[in-house]
Amino acid sequence: MLNNPAARRVASGVIEPPARLLLRLHVSPDAVTVFGTVGAVASALICFPTGRFGLGVLLIAVFALSDLIDGTMARLGGTSGPWGNFLDATLDRLADGAVFTGLLMWGALNDQPWVTSGADRKSTRLNSSYANI
Repeated sequence: MLNNPAARRVASGVIEPPARLLLRLHVSPDAVTVFGTVGAVASALICFPTGRFGLGVLLIAVFALSDLIDGTMARLGGTSGPWGNFLDATLDRLADGAVFTGLLMWGALNDQPWVTSGADRKSTRLNSSYANI
């Protein structure tokens, strides 16, 4: 997560309490991962095409915190492993793609070809799959 020991201590002090609470409530780390992804995707695809960039960025940042919490929950609960890593990395790419899709939609709806072209080029680079299917 963080390479700086002081920053790691501060982040742990902020992230561990909600992670422990969610574990006590029997919420799985995978559920937190899915919740954060759904929230980020919905925020990007609702806010960005309508030009509400500030709100979209704020909401995505809030949902991105779940990405810190789920890993902490898995480590604290002793359930971290390949499946959780795969799910987290794959859903992160889905959320990234939604951000670029939202920008692409705004560009297309507002006759901004420079945004459309840039978002399209970036989103196609995210298509490297983590799944070997």
